[in-house]
Amino acid sequence: MIPINYAQLAEFALPEIIVSATALIVLVVDIFILRMHQMRVRFIVAAALASTGCVGAILQMVLAPARASILDGMLVASPLTQLVQIVVLILAILTLLLS
Repeated sequence: MIPINYAQLAEFALPEIIVSATALIVLVVDIFILRMHQMRVRFIVAAALASTGCVGAILQMVLAPARASILDGMLVASPLTQLVQIVVLILAILTLLLS
């Protein structure tokens, strides 16, 4: 059995954790706080919060670049994978701004 270092795994997956936590925060804010507001206000607030989460994930990847191979190469972090993740997050921000 392969030993798993959960601290390294959490550090490796921190950008995904940030995006997932932000998505949950957006849902909670929309359901509990913005329920009675106009749809336009709800879209603007949700897009702003989601964009903030994406920017946070991008900053985490840029400020703390990861080079790792976890679980005997099943999960690999390299500059190329981080570049692709950053491009996808930028495209997500652009999509949010268009909506």
